[in-house]
Amino acid sequence: MVDKTDMIRVRRLNFEVARAISCIYDVFPHENQVSSNVVKSIGAVTSNTKHRFREKLAFSKALDGTSMTMPRDNYCDK
Repeated sequence: MVDKTDMIRVRRLNFEVARAISCIYDVFPHENQVSSNVVKSIGAVTSNTKHRFREKLAFSKALDGTSMTMPRDNYCDK
C-alpha cells in the first residue's frame, strides 16, 4: 500500500519490485521456467483478494506512461 499520488514513493517501490524479480531470476534456475513460475506464483498470492487486486491495478495505473531502469547489480539481499 503506497500513496499512488506520491510518484517518488511509487517509483521507488516499483524499483524494489524490479530488484526482487531480478533476484528471483538470478537465484532460481531458468530450466523448465522455474524462475518465471516463482514470479507468477508470488504475483498470484499478492493479488489474491479483491482489495489487493484493486491496489495492484491502481499502482499500475499510477505508473502508466512512466519509464524505469532495471537494476544491474546488487539486487539480491544475500
